[in-house]
Amino acid sequence: MRPDYPMTPKRMLIRKLASFSNKMKRLRRMPVGDLSGSQLLLLPIIYSFDNPPTLNELAEANESSYQNTRQILEKLESTGYVTILPDEKDSRAIRAILADKGIAAVHEYYRTMYGAVLHLYDGIGDRDVEITLSVLDTLYDRIDSLYASSITAHLDS
Repeated sequence: MRPDYPMTPKRMLIRKLASFSNKMKRLRRMPVGDLSGSQLLLLPIIYSFDNPPTLNELAEANESSYQNTRQILEKLESTGYVTILPDEKDSRAIRAILADKGIAAVHEYYRTMYGAVLHLYDGIGDRDVEITLSVLDTLYDRIDSLYASSITAHLDS
């Protein structure tokens, strides 16, 4: 006999977050023109920095591994969307700079796709978004702690 775990709102939230994450991952894999979804979505992230970001900064902002972000950047460079340059202060670091083609792609993204993304929020008030962000921030902190304690427990055993 299986144990009874009732579907509480908290369990439903985790289930919905996982489902939403999976749907977003499918969007990331969809090609747009000559770009993969992951390549296209990295361009506005680069654009959002005040100064050309390092690969580490991009990987963190993209919530992706260093290696995966580097592969995406190299593809974007080979197709003329970005330029990768060594960091002036740290010879081990590289920075990504949007080329004119990359800037044009960001503008096209905001012109066509950003509105569709914002449409997801139709009928959801700013206060609801703020509350959701607060809950998600707490969950992020706690899952990071859980992950860290799991690694520590595994190493100790």
